[in-house]
Amino acid sequence: MLKLPVVNKGVTLQEIPGEISVFFELGNCKQKCKGCHSPMLQIPLGKVHWTDIEEMAHYAETEKSRGATAIVLMGGTTNGITFIDLMKTIKRLSKVLPVGIYSGAAVSSITTLSLKAIRSLTWLKAGEYREELGGLNSMTTNQRFYKRISEDEWSDITAVFPKD
Repeated sequence: MLKLPVVNKGVTLQEIPGEISVFFELGNCKQKCKGCHSPMLQIPLGKVHWTDIEEMAHYAETEKSRGATAIVLMGGTTNGITFIDLMKTIKRLSKVLPVGIYSGAAVSSITTLSLKAIRSLTWLKAGEYREELGGLNSMTTNQRFYKRISEDEWSDITAVFPKD
């Protein structure tokens, strides 16, 4: 039984452009970015409190029936989840709706390249948050937002995020 450290879940219009997204915020983040906007995700969450992937899929299916069009995992690459488990999660959830992930891994890292190889992943935000550079809505951000446009090709769509 595959479980993840889900701290929060809900529906948002902001995380994936043009989509109504079911979001799952994943805890146990070890990145500890200066100026992090979600410090509660850094608090250790014991495995006894983790959420079964089938519960996540059921929640997403319910929200899909209410109009959701995508799923976004907020985290997953800096909190001790194995890459295999992350891949299984993306594959399972993509059977409900297209899936994106917000990764704190550097844009040119092996982690980012590996995530892009997961064929059931549709969107990818890469780049650790740097307070001095800002997030996706900053002109100086180091972060990038990609959308899969074919089986082996991604497009950088960072520019679609409104800038401060």
